[in-house]
Amino acid sequence: MSSPLNIQIKAEVDRQDIHVCRFTVDRPVHEGSAVFYTAEEAKDNDLADKLLKIPGVMKVELDNNLVSVTQGGEEDWRQLGKRVGTAIRAFLNPPPEIPEGDRLPPEHVRMRVQQVLDEMINPGVASHGGFVELLD
Repeated sequence: MSSPLNIQIKAEVDRQDIHVCRFTVDRPVHEGSAVFYTAEEAKDNDLADKLLKIPGVMKVELDNNLVSVTQGGEEDWRQLGKRVGTAIRAFLNPPPEIPEGDRLPPEHVRMRVQQVLDEMINPGVASHGGFVELLD
């Protein structure tokens, strides 16, 4: 079984229609098949709703582990595809609900965010001469 943190997605632009890109996910995203053109049609489907909220996305088709996205413009799929992949991952691995009484104090959250920046983000950014710091 695949880890929820390691979701694999393969994207392939349709050779006959460059406005369509198919995303094959390593696990099911929808039981059966469905097509969505509008936010109203997608209101009861979290994934389609997320995808149709991405600027430029005009149509979403879901079929088990296949997500086909049609864009209305000429946006580069490398950029649009990243947003689609992020939406698919957010759908498959939503952030946990935190009960109101279990919320951390802001200073603890700030310390933890800076720790993540220092340990996971800054090493890569530093290789390009940069540094990321949480300001507020």
